[in-house]
Amino acid sequence: MRILRVIAILAIVLAVGWYAAVALNAGGGVDAWLNESIGVVITVVVIAGTVLSLTGHGGVGAQLGTARGRASRDFSDAPVAIGTLVDAEHTGWTVNDMPQLDLVLDVETPQGQRFRAATTTLFAHHELGRLTVGAHCPVRYRPQDLSRVEFAVDADPEEIQAAFNAVMVRHGLTDPAALEVAARGAVTTGVVTGLHPTGQVREDHSEVEVQLLVTRPDGSRYPATKTSFVPPTAIEAVQVGRIVELRVLPWDEQRIALALPVN
Repeated sequence: MRILRVIAILAIVLAVGWYAAVALNAGGGVDAWLNESIGVVITVVVIAGTVLSLTGHGGVGAQLGTARGRASRDFSDAPVAIGTLVDAEHTGWTVNDMPQLDLVLDVETPQGQRFRAATTTLFAHHELGRLTVGAHCPVRYRPQDLSRVEFAVDADPEEIQAAFNAVMVRHGLTDPAALEVAARGAVTTGVVTGLHPTGQVREDHSEVEVQLLVTRPDGSRYPATKTSFVPPTAIEAVQVGRIVELRVLPWDEQRIALALPVN
């Protein structure tokens, strides 16, 4: 990529220099500058500019990689944090039928550091629905430059969950006992049979009492109730009749955890 950028910059410099030399040798008048050479220069500048855009840090090339599940070079080894979407605006550009968006997020690291950052990225049309204000998104950040982040599309799910859990505990939206169930519990599923808001709201998360019919390993079922703070983006996942993924402690099947998506 660096070689391509150097070639593109040299091409622009040589093309402009050649154009100026031709015009000056022809007398330097208006006609000398407005000749067929200008078309060559414009073509070179457009092509080289496209190359610079595609290969630049955070450029369209990096954004295409992120859209395809690859971290850019700048963020490939960066730590993971949780971002909360504050604002999203269409830049007016579309690449490969994916609109380009400027996003602003409030970011919180697992260690408790908070900052506001921005990112420009490409999104497939079917993913735009999850870009609602208040939605939580795992991001990668660079400690040396907190002004920019990138979606953590390549991060290990366990790393994302650990970051999310740390933020949730700090905000009082879950507790270490629930995290123990999530970490040590057996994976199973349950059907939501009832959903009752308690009236408590904390940081846009509504506390709800979820009544479940939980499936045991032998296929039998038993009723259980779980009270949790649920973000607005996940309320749909716990509606009556929905099948949800759960974690259950085998030695205490009333201790369960809902495996809700981060965003």
